[in-house]
Amino acid sequence: MCRLFETVCVKNGVLQNIEYHNNRMNFARNHFFEKTRKLVLENEIIVPTEFSDSFYKCRVIYGNDIEQIDFELYTAKKIQQLVIAKFDSIDYSFKFMERSVFQDLKDKFCNQSDDEILIVRNGIITDTSFTNVVFWDGKDWFTPRLPLLKGTCRQRLIAKNVIGERHILLSDIYQQKYKSVRLINAMLDFENAPEIRLENIVGL
Repeated sequence: MCRLFETVCVKNGVLQNIEYHNNRMNFARNHFFEKTRKLVLENEIIVPTEFSDSFYKCRVIYGNDIEQIDFELYTAKKIQQLVIAKFDSIDYSFKFMERSVFQDLKDKFCNQSDDEILIVRNGIITDTSFTNVVFWDGKDWFTPRLPLLKGTCRQRLIAKNVIGERHILLSDIYQQKYKSVRLINAMLDFENAPEIRLENIVGL
């Protein structure tokens, strides 16, 4: 059975960016299960009192309907460098529970525990294994037009004109057209996202 999930940030008991999570979840439910009745996560997620005073990750597992809701204290990963991982046939356009392809790529390309893969498909930069990416050209911030997954933080930042979209090629990295890259997802908003200098992208 097809199982998917959403990762929702909970700050001081408040669900963050929930409109975008609702939109993505209901789009996936309609695509795979022809479910036109929309679910509203605000009505499904009850934040326990003990999780209302800090920064937590809420994982919602669903298929036809919501199957499981879990909470855990969030701790950001420490990333020192990005390693280029070329995989032309990768497809992760929906947020599936099955994510072994990412671990396989990390096992293949990463030598250090604080390395993270930067996935390249047909010469075009996409995502890391757990974030979208946003590149700085010295003036503006741009995210790949063709990511593996359209993340909720990414979609909100585009809608607010904080970042733009463009094709970012592996050759752009070779030619140093950008200076740094930030890693964003539901738990890592633009302002607190890890920023990696271009010289810390390896395997070129």
